[in-house]
Amino acid sequence: MKKSILKRNLKRKFKPIKPGRKHSKNPYRIAQNKADKALQDFYQVLGLKCEVCGEPANLVHHFIEKSQSTNLRFCGKNLVPLCTSCHCKHHLRGDPAIHATILFKRGKKWYNWIQKNREIKKKYTLDELRELALFYRKLSV
Repeated sequence: MKKSILKRNLKRKFKPIKPGRKHSKNPYRIAQNKADKALQDFYQVLGLKCEVCGEPANLVHHFIEKSQSTNLRFCGKNLVPLCTSCHCKHHLRGDPAIHATILFKRGKKWYNWIQKNREIKKKYTLDELRELALFYRKLSV
């Protein structure tokens, strides 16, 4: 009888870890992820070229990371169309040529604007995030 109680307690304590990515249950984070996905989908539909190599762009890269500036998260000036290859070169290898090419093509005026607006703190409300997701979803259809 003691063994069965022990087994039952072990089963309760040590639940198996489910494989895959853990998704947030936070409504704000969910809305933020949906808005990010809608933004990426919108730019994919546009059929832009990679700013570095000229191949078809599969995604848009945030020049200033999303975590570094909430103000520039959904700003078109901060978004750089890149192909998967160039994006991986930048993130996995840290290839400085990627940023150098973007800076060269966009210019010093753009870079100064990005740096100035990087410091502005913007906290999107839940409703604003939902509106952004809806807006970009409608545009990408």
